[in-house]
Amino acid sequence: MMKSHMFFGIVLLLLSGNAYSQPQLSTDPSERGRQVTDWMKTNLQLTDEQVRKVEAINVRCAEKNIELEGNKKMTKATRQKYLTSNERYRDNELKKIFTTEQFTNYQERKKEVMTKMMKSI
Repeated sequence: MMKSHMFFGIVLLLLSGNAYSQPQLSTDPSERGRQVTDWMKTNLQLTDEQVRKVEAINVRCAEKNIELEGNKKMTKATRQKYLTSNERYRDNELKKIFTTEQFTNYQERKKEVMTKMMKSI
């Protein structure tokens, strides 16, 4: 359960930029993907072309995550396996779109988030 919260927390924290003022994630995949993309656009200085590509990836990941969140038949371990796989997919796709500097910044922010999440648990 702790790991699941960490992955959802990553998205929440990326959106808010602050571990203590987390917005409620939308249950609409398009809206959730747009929220994450907006954060990336602002914090990673994405170009318009990058925004278009990144939003498609974020919406796809949101669709998968929302489906997983709603699947009560799946064990937590299995759900976590799929969430981790989905996050790995996102990172691999973003690496193709981001500059080296943007991707490094993105990874650093994720590490910060993980540290904050571990301290708050």
